Amino acid sequence: MYILRSSEISNSHTEEFNIVGIIKSIKEVKDKNSKRMAFGILQDIDGDIDLIFFSNIWEKINKNIVLNKYVILNGIIEKNDSERICFKVNSLLNNNIKKNEETNVIHKIVYTIDELKRMTISVNDANIINKIKRYMHKIKTNNELPGEVFREYNKDKILAYIDLTKYLDENIIKVSNYGRIKINDEIEEPIEEGEGWFYIKTKGINYPLYRFVAEVWCYFPYEISTGWEVHHISNDGKDNTPENLLWIKSNPHKSIKNAQDKFEFKICENIEEIIEKLGK
Repeated sequence: MYILRSSEISNSHTEEFNIVGIIKSIKEVKDKNSKRMAFGILQDIDGDIDLIFFSNIWEKINKNIVLNKYVILNGIIEKNDSERICFKVNSLLNNNIKKNEETNVIHKIVYTIDELKRMTISVNDANIINKIKRYMHKIKTNNELPGEVFREYNKDKILAYIDLTKYLDENIIKVSNYGRIKINDEIEEPIEEGEGWFYIKTKGINYPLYRFVAEVWCYFPYEISTGWEVHHISNDGKDNTPENLLWIKSNPHKSIKNAQDKFEFKICENIEEIIEKLGK
């Protein structure tokens, strides 16, 4: 996931994108059909963005919109009646509605505020990242790409289906939100097996790239992952971003059909809070 900043937004945007910031104000009104809708203002690192929540969206998320709290919103650009550019909200990504975790599908990501700020990029950079997203396995630079964040594998909660304890005691594995892997601060080039499935085969390990990404970025509420698998939402093994991965058990292809409806984000203040929420 990457996020656009308010200074980069213009009416030339025609595709959906994400913004993050603090809700400064909300005004609820009735539309021409007497249904509740709302206007608001979001403040990000650059300035303010006008928001519009049409009734079909406002009905679903209004209870989770809180003033002065960080939110991640997905939507598109529109012009209001006064020809002012505004952001039409399609969904609230960090939906904090509690879900029953006794489920066959878990599709949730927890970000820190600092991570979200570092994921905020320009329009030009966003266009580049979109074009190369499926080719991240070929990018060997150790430098972070625009909007890229590396997170260290938490050796206090190892979800791998092989024993990585000794390896993690001797090495540091970092995984990025773009699906790139660093071992001891050096990018590891994954090896392709089959039709687009990638493995990290180096320095004594042979493990799927997508498992590393899911184990580091995708929320999992249990201490061990026995009986669970990681699947690509798009069935595209070259897209190893966390948003394209989920934890699943039982009959995978039966459950995966409605997985996107279960997708949620959560924002924490810092990495320590994430570790606490994910379990040690």
